[in-house]
Amino acid sequence: MKNRILTNSFRTIKRSFSRFIPLFVMSFLGVFVFAGLQSVKPDMMTTLDNFLDEHNIYDLQVISTGGLTDDDVDAIRQIEGITDVEYSYSLDKIIKIEENDLVINISSLPKTINSLKLMDGKFPSQNNEIVVENNFIKKTSYKIGDTIYIEDEKLKEHSYVIVGTVESGLYFNNDELKQDRGTTTVGSGTVSYYTYVLEGDFIQEYYNSIYITVEDAIHKLTASEDYNHLIEKIKSTVNDIKSIQETARYHSIYTEFENEIKNNQNKVNEELKKIKMPTWYIYDRTNHPTYLDYVDDTKSVDNLSKIFPIVFFAVAILVSLISMNRMVEEDRIEIGTLKSLGFSNKEIMLKYLMFSMIATLFGGLLGGILGILILPALVFSIYGMLFNVPNFYVGLNLSKIVISLLISVLCICGTTIFTVLKVVKEKPSDLMRPKAPKAGKRIILERWNFFWKRISFSNKVTLRNLFRYKKRGIVTIIGIAGCSALMLCGFGIRDAIVDIANMQFIETFTYDAMVYVNDIQDKTSDIFNSKYIDDIVEIQNINVKKDTTSANMFIVDKEEIAKIVNLVDKEGKQLR
Repeated sequence: MKNRILTNSFRTIKRSFSRFIPLFVMSFLGVFVFAGLQSVKPDMMTTLDNFLDEHNIYDLQVISTGGLTDDDVDAIRQIEGITDVEYSYSLDKIIKIEENDLVINISSLPKTINSLKLMDGKFPSQNNEIVVENNFIKKTSYKIGDTIYIEDEKLKEHSYVIVGTVESGLYFNNDELKQDRGTTTVGSGTVSYYTYVLEGDFIQEYYNSIYITVEDAIHKLTASEDYNHLIEKIKSTVNDIKSIQETARYHSIYTEFENEIKNNQNKVNEELKKIKMPTWYIYDRTNHPTYLDYVDDTKSVDNLSKIFPIVFFAVAILVSLISMNRMVEEDRIEIGTLKSLGFSNKEIMLKYLMFSMIATLFGGLLGGILGILILPALVFSIYGMLFNVPNFYVGLNLSKIVISLLISVLCICGTTIFTVLKVVKEKPSDLMRPKAPKAGKRIILERWNFFWKRISFSNKVTLRNLFRYKKRGIVTIIGIAGCSALMLCGFGIRDAIVDIANMQFIETFTYDAMVYVNDIQDKTSDIFNSKYIDDIVEIQNINVKKDTTSANMFIVDKEEIAKIVNLVDKEGKQLR
């Protein structure tokens, strides 16, 4: 008998293909959205992880207000669980580029940690050579073979020949939108470009940074719980030697001062009052602003993946409820005949369950495969406007497909069982007789004669059917509401992103441009006396840092602050 039921099920698919398609499509869409959106975060994080591993980006960074020495490097290297330790020299310098004073960062060429990708030319091989970021060549008039003049007492040379262009894994934001190279205490407070020279070019007795890679960290997904736990463990161990190394550095500086001015005790006492205890700052990748922005964006998409599929599966339940209910009602005589021939309720239910199961599995499988292949890549292409991380990784997240398929089967096939179960409980004799149509009755709108008489006959029939078949009406309304909610949510997300710029640069900050000058007292230049300028406000910009947080502080006259910024509290009230 089961073979007969299975044969009948396949014939039903052919005969009721118009009902098969909606179940197929709803399963396809539900699994496509669920599996696709659920795959975005792991695929994006794996892409970032591969990119960082390719450049061997640091897991921890140590900097100090008193500089770092070989003793610090050796002390860190002895910590168990650390794979590699590498020091770096670095300085920020203002140079004039095409009438503009820009800040460039000059660092020592990395050995293994934070490795560079050579885009053109070669790496420096002697002290008067320098490599610049690829963006420097694209956005300025400099080219390979030109000379950059950098005069600083910490450098051996004062002129450097550009021998190549590079890209660093430390800076992966999209340069066309935001050129984030970090903050600095010189010039405008932001670094414009990064460059590299040989380590031997620096004339200083201390290092500016120590970079650390942690054992087994490369085998863990960056920003994952396992990775963060491992890094926090090593970070805590590095923190244990922090005070010892700070004290040792303090005594070292003290001795240097004492030896330099040992013949003048009064001057010794005077200068030691200026010496402060050096402070170590231990950073991990989360202190890198671009890295943190990337991780936060993947979390935002992951949150969306928990909301959007709910609506699709809810609509799938409604569609399957309507389709299967109509199908079963039309097959009442057939069901009664099967029951009278000795088929059990389970065997009859198997026919309709097979019908919905095949539609659900085929639609869900196709939706899952296309979802994990298309949606993550599509979302990543949008975030490509913010981040420059190449070689997107598409993972075969089979677990996401399986989970979404199970949900789809539960929703659609569960609805089928619920629908068929109500019918097969009836007696064969009742099923083999046509079901009596639902009794009609006057609806409440008919009592409003002034309104009812103005409605056409066809609209009166529609309204009566709407009240007569309340279940169908409610299901239709909920389905349309769900689809409308999805569309409204999509437009809302778009408007929220677009309006951020307007809120920040029109409603909050009202100035049009900012000019950095060395002497604000000089207001005779054409810049400040142009007929196109309505007003100017004098401000002082200071870069401040507290622990691991840095910020730009604007100092402005109280009476003029309203000219450049609108300050409001969380309730929207104007602050004075």
